[in-house]
Amino acid sequence: MAGWAAYLSLLMVPSVGDAAIFGKTGDCWSAYPQGHLKNLPAADIVAAQGDRAKLLSEGLHLGNRKYTLVEYNVYHEGWMALKRKSGAEDEPSYNAIVYLTKQTVTIVEAK
Repeated sequence: MAGWAAYLSLLMVPSVGDAAIFGKTGDCWSAYPQGHLKNLPAADIVAAQGDRAKLLSEGLHLGNRKYTLVEYNVYHEGWMALKRKSGAEDEPSYNAIVYLTKQTVTIVEAK
């Protein structure tokens, strides 16, 4: 999995707070060591591959953060954009991109 770690390091630009690559069943292939995404339960990863209607109505939980679906382009290009509003004034809001391929689910969370 050294190749996945090298790819992940390319994703970790200054505006990215966390990133991880998972298999379709939820097993973590590579993750930013200081991030929270590496600890996501497999159910969250499987849910990210769910149908659009459910994601629109219920959102998506990535760990303890609930996201709202902003844009869904999975069928044509394989990605969806998510946004999370902060719960407290001093807590930042987060954006995330979920990219689906035939073998992987890649999640990148912006600061």
